[in-house]
Amino acid sequence: MSDDKGQFNVYLPKPFIREVKKAAVDAHDVGMSLSDFVEDALRVYLGLLESRGGVEIMNTYRKEPA
Repeated sequence: MSDDKGQFNVYLPKPFIREVKKAAVDAHDVGMSLSDFVEDALRVYLGLLESRGGVEIMNTYRKEPA
């Protein structure tokens, strides 16, 4: 992962934030920070989108309409 990092804020449902934090704490046991955890998750998701044909697949995974 790059040392040249920036910051951006996202707004997520509070129960989901708790779920992500718990998973990141578990990942921290193997030396991963919250930032690294989120970066890895986003890279995996973007790879999934690319392999399945782009952003159209996003509607399959959304729980609520945009």
